[in-house]
Amino acid sequence: LFRTVRGFASYADALRLLARIEGVPEDEIEPLVRLKYEHVVSAQVYRAPGYTMNADIEDLVAQFPHVKVNIMERPTEESPEFAIVKLERGADGKHKQTHRIRLPGNPIIGEGKPENQNMALTWCRGNYIQTIDMNQDAHLSEGIKVRNLLAIYN
Repeated sequence: LFRTVRGFASYADALRLLARIEGVPEDEIEPLVRLKYEHVVSAQVYRAPGYTMNADIEDLVAQFPHVKVNIMERPTEESPEFAIVKLERGADGKHKQTHRIRLPGNPIIGEGKPENQNMALTWCRGNYIQTIDMNQDAHLSEGIKVRNLLAIYN
């Protein structure tokens, strides 16, 4: 997961580079990157009992502050329903719940991976969405090409 997040985080670096090359004022670059690039990681088992990679996902958020995490909450004594939750990095560097949508039942009715990606789509915005499976990688050079690729479809 780390390699995938690190690789696709280079898309944001590519946007910064292109903005500087095109003469965008320095104080406008980060708001522009936040407007043009969003990185949502869908981890349906994060915070689930027995899941052993919770600390790894928290480390990702500490290292890549733009990453948002989509999780599925299972019924508990405090909350007896399924829900999908969006977590974003707070000022203290830890995940904070920003949105929560209650679901009518268990959303995993078939294979887990497609439903996991569908749940994350709830938090995505924009005209173009790229879904990536874990264990894939990207590089800065690939991020630079995205601008030209998207221009083809406008």
